[in-house]
Amino acid sequence: MLRALLLGLALLLSGCASLAPPKPEVSLAGVELVQAGLFEQRFALKLRVLNTGSAALALQGLAFEVEMNGRPFARGVSADPVTVPALGEAVLTVNAVSNLASLLRQIHETKNSGGHTLTYRLHGSLDAGLLLRLPFEHQGEIDMSRLLGGK
Repeated sequence: MLRALLLGLALLLSGCASLAPPKPEVSLAGVELVQAGLFEQRFALKLRVLNTGSAALALQGLAFEVEMNGRPFARGVSADPVTVPALGEAVLTVNAVSNLASLLRQIHETKNSGGHTLTYRLHGSLDAGLLLRLPFEHQGEIDMSRLLGGK
């Protein structure tokens, strides 16, 4: 009797897990400086959301943070709803805020390291409604020499 109960519970839990949407992939598709003030800077980030699932993914919003070279750089939230089609993608433009100290630190460290590569980490969660949060994380590199016109 106990074995049958445990088997039934295991089947129920595995069935619920298969109902969860596939984990979407979120990557950084672009960055634009919108406003530069003395204490903070505002950026427009383009985030590409890739839905690998066979059903559309209705998102109510998201929260995210960006790290540069392993240090906090900018953060933001968005409450703009969007539906990412099944086996499709959507590009969202979201606002991010950084402070002057972190921006200056990043410029200083990149200049002093002698390297031309800036690493970044984008992480956060997508709000899929009904208290469902879908975490995401993406890492990449930016070749600063190409941005600055070097070889």
